Formats: sequence, C-alpha cells, structure tokens
Amino acid sequence: MRGKRKRWLLLLLAVLIAAAGALLLHRGRPRFDPDAQLTVTRREDGWQLAWPQVQGAERYHVQAESQGQTLLEQTVDQPGCTLPAVQDGRVRIRIRPLSARGRGAARTWQVEDAGAIPWPSLTDFEARANDDACAIDFAWQGEGADRYLLYRLGEDGTVMERPMPTYTMYLGQEGQMPLPAYGQQIQFAGSLGRLQGDILFCCPVSAPHTFVREDFLGTEIHLNAVQQEDNCYTFRWNEAKGSGYILQYQTGQTRQWTDLARVPPAEQPSCQVKLRSGTDYSLRVVAEGAASRSEPIRLTTGLSTLYATVWPIQDLEVYADTGRQQVMGTLPAVCACCVLEETEGLFRVRTPEGEGYIDADLCLINLPDYIGELCLYDITNSYDSRYMVHGYGIPEITGTVIVGYENVCLAQGEYLAPLLYPSAQKLAQAAQAALEDGYRLKIYDAYRPRQATLELYRITGEHLQDPIPEQTYTGQPVDDLPEGIPLLHELLAGQEADPAGADSAAPGASNETNGWLLDWAVGGETSAGSEAASSEAAASSEAVPPPVPEEAAPQPDVPAETPPQPEGYLTYYQLMTGGRYHLGSFLARNGSTHNLGIAMDLTLVDADTGEELQMQTAMHDLSCYAVLARNNENAELLADYMMGAGFAPLTSEWWHFQDDDTRDALGLEVYQEKGVSLEGWRRDLEGWYYCGSDGSRLSGPAADTDGGN
Repeated sequence: MRGKRKRWLLLLLAVLIAAAGALLLHRGRPRFDPDAQLTVTRREDGWQLAWPQVQGAERYHVQAESQGQTLLEQTVDQPGCTLPAVQDGRVRIRIRPLSARGRGAARTWQVEDAGAIPWPSLTDFEARANDDACAIDFAWQGEGADRYLLYRLGEDGTVMERPMPTYTMYLGQEGQMPLPAYGQQIQFAGSLGRLQGDILFCCPVSAPHTFVREDFLGTEIHLNAVQQEDNCYTFRWNEAKGSGYILQYQTGQTRQWTDLARVPPAEQPSCQVKLRSGTDYSLRVVAEGAASRSEPIRLTTGLSTLYATVWPIQDLEVYADTGRQQVMGTLPAVCACCVLEETEGLFRVRTPEGEGYIDADLCLINLPDYIGELCLYDITNSYDSRYMVHGYGIPEITGTVIVGYENVCLAQGEYLAPLLYPSAQKLAQAAQAALEDGYRLKIYDAYRPRQATLELYRITGEHLQDPIPEQTYTGQPVDDLPEGIPLLHELLAGQEADPAGADSAAPGASNETNGWLLDWAVGGETSAGSEAASSEAAASSEAVPPPVPEEAAPQPDVPAETPPQPEGYLTYYQLMTGGRYHLGSFLARNGSTHNLGIAMDLTLVDADTGEELQMQTAMHDLSCYAVLARNNENAELLADYMMGAGFAPLTSEWWHFQDDDTRDALGLEVYQEKGVSLEGWRRDLEGWYYCGSDGSRLSGPAADTDGGN
C-alpha cells in the first residue's frame, strides 16, 4: 500500500513539473499585449500596416486575406509592411511574432468592410521652430480625425499620437529630445487618424519638415572673458544662430571693428587669444550669416613682454639657466628673438642652440609689443622721411626711405619701434602720466642704425650750400623766414628787373652783402634765451656720446665741419643754423644715442581726437627754429613728462629725449650699424611660425620645428 501511494506521488510530481515547464515555455514565447493596436495608413499603392514592437520578437509572420483570397503572406523583420489596396469586403489580418524560442501567439485584427472605412482627411500640417523656447510647434488641420499623429522620420522612425491638433515639443537638456548635433538633420511629418475598435485608420502622411540645430538657437550672444596670464584671455559665449563666430576688437586708436579670431559652430564656443599690452579694448562676438552679436565688453591690458620681439643691442651670451653659470653660445646683435618668459632680469628666447636666457637690459624691445597703445607710432623714416629744413625738403632725404629702415614699416600698416628695455620701462611711466592728463605720446623714431646716422649727415652736408627752393616741400608757405635775405628766385627776378645792379647783387660779389648776412645770422633772429643756450647747443648734437671702437664701428671719411661762406641768397645752411648752430647740432656726425637704442623722437597728441599738439616746428625740422629756447607751452609739457620719467632733452631739438642714466649704468659703448627686421621664428598661443620681414606669416603654426632664429 505504501509503495502504491509513492508511485502516485511521483506521477503527480511529474505532471506538475511538465505543466510548469509548459507554462514557462508558453510565457517565454513573444506575444502581443491585449490592447495592441494596429495602424493602417492609406497610401497610393495600398495600405501601410504598423503594429507595436513585441518584446522578444525577432521577426513577424503576416497573413492577410479577404473574401477567401490570400492578399499577403510574408515574414518581415520590422513591425510593419505594405498590404495591397483593398476596395471592399472584410479583411482579416493575422500577425504572429517569432523568436529563437519558437512561434509566439498570433494576434488577429479584422476590418469589417474595406469600402466603408472612415478615412480622415489632412488639409495642412505645420511645424515651426521656436528659437525663443528651443522647441517645435506643430499644428494639424483636417476632417474626420480623433487622433493626431506625429512621425519622427529617420533611423528610429518613431510615431507619437496626440489627442489635440496642436503640440509643442521642447528640445535640449530638459526637453523631450536633444538638439540635433552640428551637421545632423531631424525630420517630422504629420497625419490624422480615426480609431475604430483596435484599428487606427490614418490618412497619407504629409511632406516632411526638416530642422537643423541652428533653427533652435537664438540671436542673443552673451560674451565673457577670463584672463589666464600675461594678457592671454579665454573668451566664452553661448550658442547663437549663424554658420560660425568672429571675435572682433576695437581699440581707442583703431576705432573700427577688426577680426581677431574665427570660431566654428560648437555647443560651447570659445577661443584663446593673446591681446596686445597697454591697450584699451572693446571686444564682441558676431555670428556669421546672421544678425547675432554680443554687447561689447571692455578691458585694459597691462604691460607684458610675453611673445614680444626683442633684439640684442650687442652680441650677448646665451645662458642655459637663470644662474648664468653655463654659456650655451652667443646671440649676434640686432638678431630678432621672441620672448618666451621674463625672469630674474633675463629673457628666455629661442636660439639655434635651443632655448636659453639673455640679459633683458641689453635688449631692444619692440614698443608696440610691450606698451601697445600707451603710445602711438609713425616711423616716417620707414616710408616717407620728414627730415626738412623749416619746411623745405632736403634733396635725397625728404620723402625717401632712410637706409636701415627698409623693414620697419610692416604689411599691416604697423611699425617696429625698438627701444632698450630699461628705457622702454621709463617711457611707459611717461606715457601713463601723459594719458592721465588726456594726452598720448607719439613716437616718430627710436632706435636708429648708425648707417642711417652717417647717411643723413653726409647727404645733408652735401646740400648745405644749395639755395632754398621756391616752394616748401608740402606747398604750404612759410611766413617766418629771415628778413632781408632773398630766395634765389627772388634775387634772380630782381636782377632781371634792374640789370644795372646785377654786378653788385651777384652771389658772393659784395663783402658788404656778406657782412649783413652774417650780422643777421648772429643776432638778428635769436632771443636772449637762444643766446643763453647757443654755446651748449653748438658743442654737440648729442650729450657726450660714447666712444666708438674702431673694430666695431669705423669712423667715416667725413671732413671736419667748417662754416661755409654766405651767399647773396638764402641757403639751407643759413636757414638751418641761424649763425649760432651747425649741422652737427641736428644730425650726429659719427654716432648718436639713437644708435644705442636709448633715444626717441616724439610729440604729444590729444588722446580723444588724435590730433597732434602744436609745437614751435614740425617734427624733424632741422633748423634753429626747433631749439629748446623757442619751446612753446606744448613743447614744455612734453619735456615735463619725459624729464619726469628720467630722460634728458637735447638743446637743439624739442622732440629728442635720451636715457643717459641707462647708457652710463650699462656702459654702452658700441653704436650698432644695421637696422632691425622682424624676420625669424615667432610664437603665439597656437605655436611656432616663421615671420617674414614685413610681419606676414610665411609658415606655421608649427610647434615642433628645428629651425633657430
């Protein structure tokens, strides 16, 4: 009895296990949800069927029959297929999901009468981008619908049913879908549907509406700047409409918007730039191809030597470190270098032997790189020399490019203005003091190669006995020429009018005539102040110039200056000297403090208007009219700023100031012969590039190159 009961228990257990297995197998097969809905969309070539994706299904077997005939039987990979058009009669559609485990449970939908389907009619579907809300506004218009369908075309092919004929879809981080990436499109189409039982009948889908990321961006741009180091800034702003962005700047001197950097479209647009030292900037971002721009932001940069161009004023040792113990090599004088770092009185620069350190105090530094718009620059010697004698052009000098200045005027309309670094630091103090009073210093000349000094002296000396021409260089009349001394054309005209007096009036024919010329030259046009200064001015054109070693700067074959005999007409010499001065009062004969990089020729301008202040003469007027004894109030103001910063004036030129203290402290002894050039390897935030003599980029950026300076 006990054995029989045991067998029955084992049999029952086997049945239960089999039932459980069958149940699990049944549940593991894919099946439709009980409320699954079939969507039937009318098309020209038939009906488009779509049904919900069944979990676990890999394929679907579809059967459709009407009036005893099979309309379709096929297996598809996706939850949709096309059924041939049916005009009338009952249509039965049976769909079975399939998986690797086997056949799932089939689901059947039935259309009672294909000829009586209440198809809705779509008259219009609108989709508009709303950039203010970062959204798309949809609207359907039509008849016979109780469902409004929105199709997302493309890879996912999703569809959304809406109960109302309007709908707003928000995009972005907090929206229903992310913004499309740059270069990506999203497309939407609409349709109307009417639900009957478990079948949704839809009209044909509308034409698609296409959108790109830019469609959802606004026109407002908000710009901010973060300073990193040494006038290097990172600029960031929000996305806006446009095909890209341009960072533009305006300064107190340019007064027009200039492109600084171009940035491609990005989700978080930004760029890094190095701004010029000592400059008041306004900066903005403009979107290309759109009316989007930021409000300008304003910032003022400090003084920085980073990436400034420098030139050794003499051959300099290159040190391996800041301790100056190990010498790597020698950097030749006036060789352009790019400052990578300033530390402990040294500039770190790139040399043919590698990066090393050179003495910063013995380097000329390009003023526009270092002090920027604290000063203005117009180095006329580089394109149109303004050396004249009280308005009258000097043959072979005025209007020419002075030798040694060929590479000073750059392609961008800017100039090189080298000055010894310690002197440049003093100049910055003078410029700041002037700016606080509403003025700017305007530099006309700084470092001048000795070859230019010698040529200026030689050529001008050859024309001292030339008669003053009939007209000034600019055509503007001069109303303060010395009285009683005719111009040559006036003298010749008088001889033609009075032939009888021609012999006595001929040039050089009368000692009496020569006498009154000298009488005027000595005292006729000079003030008491001029007399007090005349002996100092006649002594030298520069304040105690240093000796010039013969091997470094050989003395030119220039004869000692002797005053020429006066003529019966006004000559360059007479108009220049006034009898109290000589050529060497205005142009150095052998060497100048300009050749040492410690002297400047400059004036004052109104900081608001940019107009030069009126001085007693024009810049580089090589005549007794320019001496300090004739200084007007503006020239005195200029002298106050410069002398207050430690510069010394020159008696014969109101525009000339020199840094004698730096010359003496450094023991400068060698006048440099050749001019400067920008040509060489430069660096910026993008890396190294080779710069031409006119300032143009010839190659780069190239961060890893083997070339030296």
